Amino acid sequence: MSAGALLRAGLLDGVSVAVAGGEEAPIASAVRALTASLGADVTGPGAGAVLVVDCGSLQAEHEDLVAASAAVWELTRAHAERLIDAGEGGRVFYVCPDEEVAVAAYENLARTLSIEWARRAITTAAIAPGAASGAADVAALVAYLASPAGAYFSGCLLDLRGPG
Repeated sequence: MSAGALLRAGLLDGVSVAVAGGEEAPIASAVRALTASLGADVTGPGAGAVLVVDCGSLQAEHEDLVAASAAVWELTRAHAERLIDAGEGGRVFYVCPDEEVAVAAYENLARTLSIEWARRAITTAAIAPGAASGAADVAALVAYLASPAGAYFSGCLLDLRGPG
C-alpha cells in the first residue's frame, strides 16, 4: 500500500498549494499530482496558501547551493509577503536535496522562519528524503503536512534518511 493511499479523498479541499520545482522533477510532479487528487487547488509558485519548494530541482537549475538558496529565499519571501499583506496564515515546506550541507541550510531556514513568522501564522518545515524514499512517499508527507492535521509541525526537519 502506498503512503498516499492512507489519505482520504477531499483531505485538501479548499487548500491552495503552490509547487516550485521543475515541471518534470519527480518530487514536484508527485506533489502536484497527489495534492490535486486530494482536492487541493494546485497553482504556480506565485499563489497558494501552501508553498512547497523542491529545493533539489531548483539546485539542479542553478550553479551551486548558494545560487539555489538565493532562489529559494526569493520564492519564500514573495510567498510570505503575499500572505502577510492579505492577513492570511500559510505554510512553507522545503524538500531538501540529498546533500548534508543543503539539508542543514534548509533546516536552519525553516527553524528560523518558524520563529520569525509565528506571529503571522506562517509555519515552515524541511523534509529530507532518503535513498529509500520515493517521490510518492515525499508527496504523501507533503499532503499530510498541508492538511489540518499537519498544522502542528513548524520549524522542524522531517528526516526520511533513516539511521545515519
